[in-house]
Parts: sequence; structure tokens; C-alpha cells
Amino acid sequence: MNFQKNVLSVLLVLLVSVSTMTASSDPKVAPSWKSQIANYLADLNLNEHTDIKSVKIDFIIIDGGEIVVLSTSEKALETTIKERLNYKVIAEDTFEKYTKYTLPIVFDMK
Repeated sequence: MNFQKNVLSVLLVLLVSVSTMTASSDPKVAPSWKSQIANYLADLNLNEHTDIKSVKIDFIIIDGGEIVVLSTSEKALETTIKERLNYKVIAEDTFEKYTKYTLPIVFDMK
């Protein structure tokens, strides 16, 4: 039960964080990519990393709409996030290929 609350909290905070990021950035970016990334990170286990409250993910989009994570602000989660996101397809053609994007994610650990 506690694990499910954590996952739902993370998803909610992720969606809110991403929506505020897109509101202040490029207006051409459609909102559906947020739910795609949220699905890729949905069951992220943070039980071992209770001290991590947020992470910034630097990534690019390559040919075929695939995500490549360049780095994260939290080295403890970097491998896990790369495993979850690298080479996953984002069904949005509004991203400029090979342009660096930063995605801030805030975890709500209630």
C-alpha cells in the first residue's frame, strides 16, 4: 500500500512539474510527451533514496524520436533513469533533434 502511494505521488508530482516546465518554455511542445515519460518512470523505486527530493534530467532526442539521457543531477539515480528512458520513443515530432532539454522532476514522498 505504501509503495503504491509513493508511485502515485511521484507520478502526480512529475506531471505537475513537467506541466509548469512546458508552460514557461517552448509553446510548440505538445503535452502528451509528459505522460509518456511518466509511464517510463512510473514504478521507479525510491525506497533506498529517501533523501532525494528532486532530480533534473538532461536529455536529447535522436533520430526516430528516441530519448538519450545525457546526465542527471542525482548520480545515485542516474543509472536507473538511463535504463528507464534511453532509446525509448517519444511520439512527438515537435522536439528539435539533438537539442539538449532539461526535465525537472520533484518527488513527493508522503
